[in-house]
Amino acid sequence: EARVRQEAEEKARGEQEEQMRKDAEDRARREEEERIKRDAEEKTRQQAEASARKEAEEKERIDTAERIRSEAEETLRKEIEENARREAEQKARQQAETIARKEMEEKQKREVEEKVRRETEEKERKEREEKTRQEAEVKAKRDAEEKARLDAEARVKKEAEEKALAAEQRVREVADEKAKQEAELNVRREAEQAIRRQQAEQTKRDKEEKERLAAWEQAKRKAEEKLKQEAEEKARREAEDRIRIETKERVEREADEKLREAAKERARREIDEKERLEKETRIRKEAEEEVKREAKERAKREAEAVAERKSEEKASRKSERTVNRRQVKWGKVITMASLAMVVLFVAVLQFKSYDSRIPDLEKAASEQFQQPVKIQSVHLSLFPPHWRFDGVTVGNDSQIKAQQVNAAIDVSGVFGSGANFNTLVLESPVIKDEAIAWLIFGKPQGHGVKFSQLQAKNASFESSVISVPRFDAKADVAADGNWQKVVLEFSNKEVYVELHPGADRAQFEITANSLLLPFGGSVQFDDFSAKGTFGNRDMIISEFSGRSVGGSFSGNANLKWSGNWSIDGIVNAKQIDSAKLAPALLSGGRVDGKAAFVMQAKDAKTLFASPHVEGSFTIGQGAVQGVDLMHMLQGSPDSGKTGFRELAGNFVRDGENTQLRGVRIDAGILSANGTVELGASESLRGRFGTTSDGGRLRGSLTLSGTVQVPKFGR
Repeated sequence: EARVRQEAEEKARGEQEEQMRKDAEDRARREEEERIKRDAEEKTRQQAEASARKEAEEKERIDTAERIRSEAEETLRKEIEENARREAEQKARQQAETIARKEMEEKQKREVEEKVRRETEEKERKEREEKTRQEAEVKAKRDAEEKARLDAEARVKKEAEEKALAAEQRVREVADEKAKQEAELNVRREAEQAIRRQQAEQTKRDKEEKERLAAWEQAKRKAEEKLKQEAEEKARREAEDRIRIETKERVEREADEKLREAAKERARREIDEKERLEKETRIRKEAEEEVKREAKERAKREAEAVAERKSEEKASRKSERTVNRRQVKWGKVITMASLAMVVLFVAVLQFKSYDSRIPDLEKAASEQFQQPVKIQSVHLSLFPPHWRFDGVTVGNDSQIKAQQVNAAIDVSGVFGSGANFNTLVLESPVIKDEAIAWLIFGKPQGHGVKFSQLQAKNASFESSVISVPRFDAKADVAADGNWQKVVLEFSNKEVYVELHPGADRAQFEITANSLLLPFGGSVQFDDFSAKGTFGNRDMIISEFSGRSVGGSFSGNANLKWSGNWSIDGIVNAKQIDSAKLAPALLSGGRVDGKAAFVMQAKDAKTLFASPHVEGSFTIGQGAVQGVDLMHMLQGSPDSGKTGFRELAGNFVRDGENTQLRGVRIDAGILSANGTVELGASESLRGRFGTTSDGGRLRGSLTLSGTVQVPKFGR
């Protein structure tokens, strides 16, 4: 029983320990699972928080970027509007100040004149009143003296007469006294009436003057408001024009780029088409040659079989005589003979002389170009098929010379007798300026040479007028032989010209990335474009535009070369950098101007040597370098600078001399007016009158030296 109890206790204890172990393992497993679950949830939570944080940061970054962009755009828009408004207000204020200053000066002048006039009238009025009073007094005194004399005479006479007349005498004296008093009263009344009339007139004039001043003030306010509105409208229009011009220039550049790309694509397609035609021709030739080879091979095999049968029969009949004789391979002989014949045929075509065709070709070409055409030799090439003309000249004096001209043809053209070609290509031709007129405006007669396109590669223009680089030309020809379109592309790839010939005049369009003016000019334009028409003796440039010295130019011109050479036209300049024109004299500010030009010369090379140009200019918000006008007016020389709101004037350029007239400098409380002369060696000579502080400070200023080293002095 003790053993059983012990075993039972041990078993119970073992089971209890096993249960405790299992419970501990279950508890450890649950804790581990709980920990893993918590870790997973924590990791998921951290990932979610990180993702949310990243999304929030990304959203915040996008919002910040969008806000910054919006703020930048809004700031830029506000700055543009503020600049436009300030410019408009400044221009309006400047114009209003100018008008007010002029009107104030005019008003002061009128007031002085009016004061002098009033003083003169007052003096004359007083003199008239004094004269009237003196005349009245003299008249009264004379009347009194006359009356006294008459009275004395009458009294003497009456004393001698009867005393009966004493009563009548007394009555007469009373009447005379009354008449005298009435006369003095009338004189005094007339003087008072004259004084009242003058006072009324003065009051009326004062009232009219006040009304005139009030009307002037109202007109001034209306004029200032109108000028302000006009300045704002002008600034807005200028901003719109500037945006429109920039947009137009960008569109034109994109259009030009598209045209160039289209031209390149067209050239590529033409090259591909030519290669395709050549490939088809080559494939057709190869097929024909393959058919010929197969036919020859079949004929060769049949001939070999026939020859072999004959040789066997002959060998059987004459075996004793052919024992030591080698058998001839007639198939190989025939093949070699056929191949030799083909090679001989091709060689004959290649090296055969075709000079017998020269007279017909020269006649047809002369009808096409309306000028005598000479050809030294004619050759044929089959790979690819084309005629080669050597030593070609056009014109009595060889106005066009080409060492080689290639005329592309079809296979049928090898054996034809006509002058029909696909394309004529002139290799490195030399063209004289005399040939331009009859090349463009010439009319073909008769059948002539038939071709759909004329090309000139690496052409050079030989002229006594202008010098141009080498160029490539391509001209499309209509069915009637007239030109449809001519395209010139110069070797420097900077200038592209398109011509459309007409009956008497040809239209042209020029686009250039960079262009130096011909005829001896020194001005170079970027992004240049021009269009117009030209004839035998003149060229009309309806419009041109380009960029130079930091700004833009536009205008029109007429060029004539009948007898002497001449050119005239109008040019407009906008936003030119004044520092590029005279860096030692001006800084900041943009130049706007308009001018008319006329140039004449005996030859084209000196056309720009002596120009005559007249126009006006305006520079806004800049500075004059080398002088401080305010300090100089105050007597202390200073080599600083003077900022101005506007510098404007007129100019005349004759040859190498330039005169600036009516130059006005508006520097706020300080202003200056004067003239400047610019000599041939860029020497300066000028004089200005300066005014400041409402006219209290005045002085004279001289300008000397050169454009590179200007000098100012009192």
